[in-house]
Amino acid sequence: MKAKTNVSKAKSRRGFTLVEMIVVIGMIAALAGISFPVYKSIQKKVERQQTAMFLTSIERAVDNFETEYNYLPYAEAAYPTAEQTYYWATGLDTFVGILMGLESTKNFKKIKFLEADEASGSGPITSDGRGPDGYYDGVIDNGDGTATLFNSFGMCYVMRLDHDLDGDIYCNTLKETVTSNRRILIWSPGAAVWDNTRDDWLTSW
Repeated sequence: MKAKTNVSKAKSRRGFTLVEMIVVIGMIAALAGISFPVYKSIQKKVERQQTAMFLTSIERAVDNFETEYNYLPYAEAAYPTAEQTYYWATGLDTFVGILMGLESTKNFKKIKFLEADEASGSGPITSDGRGPDGYYDGVIDNGDGTATLFNSFGMCYVMRLDHDLDGDIYCNTLKETVTSNRRILIWSPGAAVWDNTRDDWLTSW
């Protein structure tokens, strides 16, 4: 009787066999394979929502700037007579610096109309507006009154201001005119690269 008890105890202390371990690992791998695409899809939705919310913040900042100064936060020395497009490295950095209170000529009160966290990632920033490891979700203060802005996917924005205040803004990239009471159109790609389709674009209109 005692011998049988010892055998039972020995069996209860026996660990997993190699086959059992392989089966468990296989099940875990299968579950991970199913869960990963779902996680990536949810993550992309969240990133799109974050970027869309920030587009609204930029639009509100421009409205508040105009209310305060009675002119738009243009980046050039002279006031443009029609719409003005700001891309990365062609006035956009100055535009963002004005809104963030980093520039003191157009925004001489240095009011911070736009709040943005410091961008994650590393640089230096390259000619296409992305670092080699990628900046994303925030702003880089360039230290000269300008700042570079990145969305949640590591892509830059394009902004077009209605300087002539006629209520029409021509989106030159999409070859269309948007009629509204907006002072600014803002657009940026999502996870995809820049192209002339709207499939993956995030816009303020």
